Amino acid sequence: MATVLNSFKTITANVTTVIGNVYTCPANYSAVVLLAQVSNLTGNTITVSGNIYKEIGNSSVSLVQDASLPANDAINLVGGRLILEEGDSFAVGASANSASQLTLSVLETSTG
Repeated sequence: MATVLNSFKTITANVTTVIGNVYTCPANYSAVVLLAQVSNLTGNTITVSGNIYKEIGNSSVSLVQDASLPANDAINLVGGRLILEEGDSFAVGASANSASQLTLSVLETSTG
């Protein structure tokens, strides 16, 4: 079976108070994060945080930390394009459970 060269993915997740991985770039691929939007589903202001975890160097990088997200609004955690390499992860968390949802749009490209 042939390897798919380019593949668009949309990942959705309910955001919790624990900053958790929602996407990990697969083996033999790199990925471009095109959109990382968090929507506040409540009538209250919450805060959101987004991180990437780099497999090479085993490090964490904060994209945004405790950004204020007004009631019934949305925020994009990535201002431009974000490149993830094989094994890198995208993680998100919020100040309240079941108060927000993430929509992550990714373009995966085969490196092998």
